[in-house]
Amino acid sequence: MLSEEAIKNEIDSLLKMGDELFLNLEGVMFRRHYPLWYGKSLPYIHEYNSLCYNDFIMCFKNETRKEITASTYTLSDYIIGVYQVSSGYQINVQYAVRGLLDIQIGLLNACISTIDGSLNKLKNFVRADLFYSELESAEYLCQNKFYRAAGNIAGIVIERHLIHICNDLEIVLPNKPTLGVVIDRLYDADRIDDVEKLRLKHLNEIRVKCDHVKETEPNEAEAKNILFGARETLSKNYV
Repeated sequence: MLSEEAIKNEIDSLLKMGDELFLNLEGVMFRRHYPLWYGKSLPYIHEYNSLCYNDFIMCFKNETRKEITASTYTLSDYIIGVYQVSSGYQINVQYAVRGLLDIQIGLLNACISTIDGSLNKLKNFVRADLFYSELESAEYLCQNKFYRAAGNIAGIVIERHLIHICNDLEIVLPNKPTLGVVIDRLYDADRIDDVEKLRLKHLNEIRVKCDHVKETEPNEAEAKNILFGARETLSKNYV
């Protein structure tokens, strides 16, 4: 299980990545790395800054808007190349994107102040409603062909869910365990059989591919495979 210090270190790493994205809005770098940053930041916002969870999401996508205006423009618009509002006029894209990203970085930074000595578990981090919300975001990314980011989020969902299961079963895990290690521990504890282990290992292979930018770009089939696999994993009873 992650210690408080490890959680703070992960958030701090995401804040540094956010600052780098803020300074590099143009080109492939932002479009490739921002969805990964968003997917990794979202669970921490939900856990440690829940009152602003919807605000964080709204900066990325606004599914309730009736038209694109300067005030409803989102980061997902920028990523898919929308530079005009519904009226046809171009907006100051750089100004809008910097403002939205700055809000998200600020919300993530606020998480650190909420972490204290009483937070020794992450049970709220892995609630089913959060997992399904994250998968919906991943499916949205997949629909827009951001397969790596979609697979990354799905992999995080699987990993956190299985860590939660291990904690409930009092299965000892190393500090900051990988998904592969978690799967092995569940198997060693006779909580999953050979078939389930192979299924989870296959999903982990896709997750690893999605998590490393230098790897070959994941394809649509792989992204959909891990998304379906994540939902299947959430529906299983390992206890």
